[in-house]
Amino acid sequence: MIRKFFRAGLAFCLGGLVLIGSQPALANVEAAGSPLVASTLRQWGAEFTRASGIRTSYVNSLEDVSTTELFVGIYDLAVVEFPVAEFRLSKLGLLQFPLFGFGVAVVANVPGLPSESLRFNGNVLAAIYMGQITHWDDPKIAALNPGINLPHLDIVPVAQSDGSITTLNFTRYLAAGSASWRQKVGIGSGLIWPLGDGEKDSVAAAQTLKATDGAIGFQPMMNLARFDLGATQLQNKQGDYVTITSDRVAQTFRAFVSHKRPDLIAPVNVPGSGLWPILAVVYGQMKQVPEDIPDAMETVQFLTWTLKNMPKPDASLGMVPVAYDIVAPTLNSIQGKKTYDGRAVKKGGGS
Repeated sequence: MIRKFFRAGLAFCLGGLVLIGSQPALANVEAAGSPLVASTLRQWGAEFTRASGIRTSYVNSLEDVSTTELFVGIYDLAVVEFPVAEFRLSKLGLLQFPLFGFGVAVVANVPGLPSESLRFNGNVLAAIYMGQITHWDDPKIAALNPGINLPHLDIVPVAQSDGSITTLNFTRYLAAGSASWRQKVGIGSGLIWPLGDGEKDSVAAAQTLKATDGAIGFQPMMNLARFDLGATQLQNKQGDYVTITSDRVAQTFRAFVSHKRPDLIAPVNVPGSGLWPILAVVYGQMKQVPEDIPDAMETVQFLTWTLKNMPKPDASLGMVPVAYDIVAPTLNSIQGKKTYDGRAVKKGGGS
């Protein structure tokens, strides 16, 4: 009970309580973490509560991933954008598993040209963000886009200084395609951009992209529909230029999580035909030896039931939940885990 009251107070300190079920003080499944998936988890939690009687709550945390250490072990489930390194997982007694994947898109605002008709690779994008390519009709852009009448228009690179996984994986894509970027700028979620400070977050960047002729930038796929933005084609690991679609992102996510430990590798340039080159993954974390075994088991039940029974999120969001069979071995390894078959169990109704 003391831990419940402590959690409730901490929730408001971390950024506000987002209710998934009802009566948060009595919630049995208490989760905290990335706001990117809050709406999906809120929907899932409400359905799970109606089916099982087990209440759930979710704390929308700030982007600062250092808070991971604060709420892991206090909450039943942490949902993070940045996976914890293996040695820290072991030290903290955590289990980590992929929960959602989404695509990172490159957006261009060139009057008269649909973004979908434009092609880019990591090398050319890196040169743009380093100030080496400054006009849309530059020969290097023209070489990737034969037959397109490119205007002599200033390029306005829009960056983000938000500490997000979207920013980190975009810079990984640039580094993979450009030795110059790799050596002079590097990768990071809050790096110093060569051409100046970035926007404070993806929303501010999306608004700038929408309002600025000649702008180019990167966005999480869920913002494309929200702000009516068009995405360019990108070159993938196989050397093919592909468009971003929900199906392609889902295929890429499935290929990525097929690795034995996907959290130990970057979800950029995943090998495979037709795959999207920039993915971002949101991870779940639980304690292998939980302090509150009953609540931990109800958290396992929540994840099991929702991943098996809930419909997939709206395809336009570009966010894909992990298949249950991928995370089942990890969930089964939590100490004290009961065996559930995916059916919601009423509170007090046994397993």
